Amino acid sequence: MKKNIYVREILNEDTIQPITTDGTTTWTQNKQYTKKYFHHRSISREIMDIRNEIMLLPTSIMIYSFSDADPVGIEMVGANYANFMRQLFELSWMQAKAVDEFGGE
Repeated sequence: MKKNIYVREILNEDTIQPITTDGTTTWTQNKQYTKKYFHHRSISREIMDIRNEIMLLPTSIMIYSFSDADPVGIEMVGANYANFMRQLFELSWMQAKAVDEFGGE
């Protein structure tokens, strides 16, 4: 939180868990973080079937999956490719539905 890093996440509708209005989640006790820095939206599997994690950083992309059947871990370094993937994320973000009413307060 000291660096004001915001996280945006898109999940399929059937896997997302809304965060309560006081910021309570099953995955962290840091309610200030969830209320201020964490944003997540849901998207239908018909639009995008999400089965892996993709982390976008300023000049790199990390793709990973912890599935026993298909474990994957890839890091790609390149600002142009990272920017392209960020644009794809933004398109998906615009199609996804907001799950919570807070975030970035």
